[in-house]
Order: sequence, then C-alpha cells, then structure tokens
Amino acid sequence: MKPNSQDHRPDFIKKSEVHSHKHQHSQSKKNNPIKLFLLRWAHSNGYVSIPILAITMATYLTVGSYHFDWNYVAFLFFSTLFLYPLHRLAGLRLTLPLEYSQAQKSVKKTPQIARTSLVIGFIGTTFFAFQLSKEIFQFLIPLGVISITYSLPLIPTQSGWKRLRDIPGIKIYAISIVVTLTTSTIPLLLLHQFGISDLILLGFQRLLFILAITIPFDVRDIRIDQKWSLKTIPILFGKERALKLSIALLVIASLLTGIQYLNTEILNIAVLLAILISHVWTIYILEKFKKYNAPLFNAYLLEGTMVFQFSVITIAQVLISF
Repeated sequence: MKPNSQDHRPDFIKKSEVHSHKHQHSQSKKNNPIKLFLLRWAHSNGYVSIPILAITMATYLTVGSYHFDWNYVAFLFFSTLFLYPLHRLAGLRLTLPLEYSQAQKSVKKTPQIARTSLVIGFIGTTFFAFQLSKEIFQFLIPLGVISITYSLPLIPTQSGWKRLRDIPGIKIYAISIVVTLTTSTIPLLLLHQFGISDLILLGFQRLLFILAITIPFDVRDIRIDQKWSLKTIPILFGKERALKLSIALLVIASLLTGIQYLNTEILNIAVLLAILISHVWTIYILEKFKKYNAPLFNAYLLEGTMVFQFSVITIAQVLISF
C-alpha cells in the first residue's frame, strides 16, 4: 500500500496494530537490560558522581597540573554518590505519592540502586574524610551543610521545616555555587599556585557553565516547582527564554576564557580551543534539549557535557605534550 493511499481497514484493526506496536516497543525496552539499568541509575541520581569526578579532574588539567589531590577527588566522588541518591530517597518521604515525578516513581518501585549508591557513597565519604587535611575541611564544612540542607528539611520557617531547595529563588544557585567551589575553586586553592584574580575568573567561568546546564533541569521540573511556588528561571521567564539564557551564559563563559588566555599564562592555546569546543557542544545539546527532554538524554548527554569537557581538555594536553 502506498503511503498516501487511504486506509479503508476497520478502526478496530488499526487500533489493534497500534496497540501491538506499542506493546512490542514496550517489550523491547524491557528486554534491554543495559538501557533499563542506565535509566534506573539516572533516576537514582547516583550517576552524577561520574560527571562531578570528570569536571574536577578537568580543573587540574585546565591549568596544566597533574598533581591531583586523590584523597580530595575520591572524597568528592563518594560524597556526590551519597548526597544525590539521598536527595532522591528523601524526596520520596517528603512528597505525596500522587505528586511523584517519573524518577520518584521509578525509585519507589526499584529502590535498590539508589540505596546501594547511598551506602557505598557513605562508606567512601567517611573513609576519605579522615584522609583530608584541616585546610580542606575549613572549606568543606559550610558547603556540606548547604548540601545536606538542600535535601533534608532542616531549615526552620514560619510554615514549618523546609529544605533549601524549597525556598523560592535559591535552588539553582545553591547547586551551582556548591559545584563550582568544590570542583574548581578548592582544587586550585590546594595547588597554591594562583592569585585571587585568576581563581575568581576561573571560578566564574565554571559557575556560568554549571548554571547553563542546570537551568534545563528547572525546565524539566517546572510543573513540580509551580506546585511548590518556587521562583525558578523557567517559571519567571518561560521555557524558551530560560534555554536562551543558558546559551548566553556559555557565550559569556567562552569570552571570559578567551580574555583569560590573552591576559595570563594559565591557559595554553590547546586548552583554550578544547574549552571552546566543549561550550559549542554544550550549546548543541541545549538546542536538542527542546526536543529530547528525557531521563537518559538529561543524564548522559546534558550532564555528560562535564565528561565531554574533561575528555577534550585531556586530549588537548596530551597533544600539546608531543
């Protein structure tokens, strides 16, 4: 039958074929264990530890340093593996079942991955915490308090105890500032090689990058955030403008990277090009987000832009060493 010809078959046959197609599609999803695991890992929030690890190591490589503080890097990896599933599991306790997001429904049905990540993360965090210096702890304690209060209702308000994420206008900035300080500022401070102006400029570039890839998650959560009366960027300005703002932030970050390259000797030309390539790729992913806003896309491509930046910077440093 030609595509443009009319289909004169009875409606019940057409509906049966549609149902069969949907059933086969559903079965193919269920029969793909790798995809199912990746989806459940994304819903558990445990996967975020990989991008955080990557962007932290990218910080060292950006300034041409191979002196990784492995205890700090490991601590950051395991604390992320602990805190993000904690946020997901705590959300199940603090949200009415009728208001569960798709991710919460998935974790409620199969909580094993989230719980396993939580336990492994807690053990690793505890172990590597004792390996850290007092200098690092001075920076980490306030950031740890922010991270815990983001997920647990420990803040007293007139309407009861709330999480930091439930306070209007704070959610995205709390995430972005903590990620920036832990993955950029603290590692560079520990190297004792850079002035305050360079630390601030590098940190601001990272902050803009993290903000840019975090805004789409507020777009994703717009329905839930509206119920909680949160003042997120997508709610205030709309989805389209929010995504345009993300792209604008990356453009500004790229300009600042170029300025730093021209005015300091921290960045070499290969790293500059690698960072710009990662920003262009991230803009491409943000454009695709409008069409492919789905768990696997958000987890492994949108937040995966941190892994991509680490990868291209690593390649740049290897190439320039020859």
